[in-house]
Amino acid sequence: MIKEAFNSDKLVQNIELPEVGVHAIKLLNGGLTVKEVQEQLKQKLNEDFNVKSFVFELIDVGFVESIDEYVLEMKREIKKEEVFSKPLTCLSTFLIVAGFLIVVLNPRYWPSYQDLFFHERYTVVVLVSFALGWLLVFTHEMAHLFAAESVGVEGRFGISNRLHYVVAETDLTNLWKAPRSRRYIVYLASMISDLVIASVLIILIWLSDSHVLGGSGGVLYRIEDDRSGKSDGVIHAWKY
Repeated sequence: MIKEAFNSDKLVQNIELPEVGVHAIKLLNGGLTVKEVQEQLKQKLNEDFNVKSFVFELIDVGFVESIDEYVLEMKREIKKEEVFSKPLTCLSTFLIVAGFLIVVLNPRYWPSYQDLFFHERYTVVVLVSFALGWLLVFTHEMAHLFAAESVGVEGRFGISNRLHYVVAETDLTNLWKAPRSRRYIVYLASMISDLVIASVLIILIWLSDSHVLGGSGGVLYRIEDDRSGKSDGVIHAWKY
């Protein structure tokens, strides 16, 4: 007799089964042997279903608790709560609040289109912006992926297209398996990641302008001078 374990605290993952697979599990739980289940499925559903292979697949994903008197070692779900631990949450909150306060108290730190022109050569601007843009896209999607894993859902990162545009995306088709109260974590993770990155950059620029980092003023400091008409109109990169 094969006994299946369907308690949520014992499962490594959820699986989707065809109707014949569900019938096979019910018959196996009822005490029938693999051969008897094979014969009954053939008679009732007219299905030539390989029950033996099906049982091995169930064992691989940790859905079989015991075979006759032999108890199998159950795979346990690996918790990944440390990805969104309390210290990390507090640090992220601090950085976002600090960046927000800097922008509110110093309006000149609000992002502007002029910030994009950090070099006098447009070729450099385009190439660096392209590379950094894809790096930010990658971190955005990785935040989705790590958040999905932290709630026990498998995700998949990939490159696809929308019409003629190349896009990066994270497949979260299985998100429905997670409890409703935890699905929001997966959606918010990428936005929080974006805010943290933006806040860190704003804080670093503010520290540079305040000479805390030992510099003589950074990109936004020179851009502000240009907006007020005090510079020669050339926006320079960081100088130390």
